[in-house]
Amino acid sequence: MSLLSSSVRWVGCLGLLVTFGAGCSAAAEESEGLSRHPKKHAAQAKANVIVLERVPGVDLEVLPDSLRVSLDDDADLADAAPGDIVVCGNGGGFLRRITGIRAEDGNLVVSTERAPLTAAVESGGFHHMLALPMGKDIDVSGPEGEGVAVGLGDVTLVSDGSVDVTIREGHFNFDPGFDLALDISGGHLESFEAIAKGTIDAGLTVDVTLHDLSVKALYDKELWSHQYPFFQMIGPIPVVGAVELSVGVGVEVDGSGDGTLTTGGSVSASMAAGARYDGEWHAVGDHDVWMTPIGTTYDGEGDFSVGAYAYAEVAIKFYDVVGPAISVGPYVALTKTYGDPALVPSVGLFGLFEAQVDVPFLEDAWVGYSASLFDVSREFPPEETGNTTNESGETAEDACGGVSYQGFCDAGSVYWCSSGVLWTADCAAAGYGCGFIDETTGSYCTQGCGELDYAGGCNGDSLRWCEDGKVVTYDCASANLGCGFDGELYNCL
Repeated sequence: MSLLSSSVRWVGCLGLLVTFGAGCSAAAEESEGLSRHPKKHAAQAKANVIVLERVPGVDLEVLPDSLRVSLDDDADLADAAPGDIVVCGNGGGFLRRITGIRAEDGNLVVSTERAPLTAAVESGGFHHMLALPMGKDIDVSGPEGEGVAVGLGDVTLVSDGSVDVTIREGHFNFDPGFDLALDISGGHLESFEAIAKGTIDAGLTVDVTLHDLSVKALYDKELWSHQYPFFQMIGPIPVVGAVELSVGVGVEVDGSGDGTLTTGGSVSASMAAGARYDGEWHAVGDHDVWMTPIGTTYDGEGDFSVGAYAYAEVAIKFYDVVGPAISVGPYVALTKTYGDPALVPSVGLFGLFEAQVDVPFLEDAWVGYSASLFDVSREFPPEETGNTTNESGETAEDACGGVSYQGFCDAGSVYWCSSGVLWTADCAAAGYGCGFIDETTGSYCTQGCGELDYAGGCNGDSLRWCEDGKVVTYDCASANLGCGFDGELYNCL
């Protein structure tokens, strides 16, 4: 027997069903991830540490190699001695070792040098998880929100009479989360982790014109950057830092002759990029990459080698001192030899990690370490142009059972393929319809009922239909019924 008649749906008093399954799954994943992070030691500062509560620029003058306070207000530094560590968490913060103290013109001048965190902390650590979620589209002048979705169209890198280089169109969408963790034991760095995780959706089309000259040059331009500050305490020691996310583009040209070349491609990827330290450095470069070429044209005579790239760099600062940096980005490349009609573009994605060799922040753990985390690319002969593939040559649609990026709607839910993964969103459950938006977006959640009509549809045991221009849903399982087609309408049966 049906709860609802075959032609009219009667929905009485409905209970509220709240499902925590997805949240529990996410929590389980997070807990599993935390088990890889440094084990915690009881926080303990070293005995010769002075923590200043002063505010730089107000009651403390901070110079590159010294600190200055009035002799009338030197109580917290009066007993300081060379070798002591002085740390401040206000402003950009600083962490320094005292090398000398003298009185000068009514001031106490404390000569200092940069000190590592291990000079102040005997034991302790932290695990900081900073979310940099995707925000709304922004222009290259900077975001109001977080994350980055940058349009790259019409960016001129150079136009000097010998060569014109323009990013004609493109985009760079990046939604990273950032894991930063460290643990100190016995005054030594025991473990450290800096890993950016997220998805990339990017595309580039570049125009290069040579004016009957030889050119070999790299043109690079930063488009946008934004800092995300963080503050941690290890016992009484304030750890002040920031994660800076920046985006830029570049083109490398090596050619001679006279002509114009256009090439491009797009990349979608999920990745984890960074490094871990446990006495030795270990690169982290997990990735799942899908690459698509964009039509390539050439008009003229000459030899061309062109490589264009976009990049996102995640750089870490501690106490306003630049530390390690992680760079990831898509690129397109093409070589055209005079007399050879073939134009074979390649599309790829790179990831790099570099610990700054001139910043001895945590002993010598930083010194001299850099790594190529991944560099994957694929050539696309002319007959393959337009195919989207992963590193093994499998098309995204094959991996998604024939579903394309544009996707489709079914019973108020949308299904689409991205990076070889089948994604879904239940639009109806959120009160939206599902419909075709445009050629770029494909199908997605929309106002009104979208493609859903009064006949409705079933999403498992959830019945949904359109009535008076609004999506209505009903949980058939709450009445111990299933959802199905009764010959005229979808209904609870």
